[in-house]
Amino acid sequence: VFLEGVDFPSIDKKETAIFIFEFINFIRHRSKNNSIVEFSKFEDIQDFLKKQWAALFQRLLFEQKTRKEEIRRFDFLTTQLTDIKTTLLTTITNADLKETARGAIKYRKLIDFVSAIAVHKNPIELLLADTSVEKILAECEISEIVQSDGVRRPSRYVYYIRKDRTFIQSRFNYNLGDLDAEFNDFKQLKADSKQAIINAIRENEDRILRMFRYYEEDFDVYMSEKNSENNED
Repeated sequence: VFLEGVDFPSIDKKETAIFIFEFINFIRHRSKNNSIVEFSKFEDIQDFLKKQWAALFQRLLFEQKTRKEEIRRFDFLTTQLTDIKTTLLTTITNADLKETARGAIKYRKLIDFVSAIAVHKNPIELLLADTSVEKILAECEISEIVQSDGVRRPSRYVYYIRKDRTFIQSRFNYNLGDLDAEFNDFKQLKADSKQAIINAIRENEDRILRMFRYYEEDFDVYMSEKNSENNED
């Protein structure tokens, strides 16, 4: 009410003054992200902005350099893993074991994926059934798939949301078309070969848990809380 009777020469529309000062007051009373800088002359603003832009530009250069290093490191590790797989396969002389080893490499993503989304279901029964990835998703009550920026991380997450709004968080984005093609190939194998491959991959369940995580809480509430945390930081 007091502001309505004051004339501010620097504010073009007098009626907006109250909103401007309410916003400033809102910022001042925040516990975080409330930086306020006072300037006595135009040159102070120029110097402040130059420092801000310089810091931002330096940060962008650092992030770009880090991203390139991560890409090079990933390419190197991928090549090394390929060489290790080839070496291991050549050391296996037993035909059945070699087929299992090849299957463990080829169908690892498929079996990891089904094992992760099969909440309250038996993943082995799903993998041995004459079905499809689409039907497995439906049977596991996956009603929605959401890809979102990672929380507090530069990577991206994929969320497989169940009908009850609980969800599975994945560190990787699995192409469902590729998984379905893998599954069609997998179904052509003999029953004992499929079982051996599944056992070999699922033996290390800790690895699957590192890539996937089941949250027994509402997805919308979870994302709302995480977004609020990010805005406060």
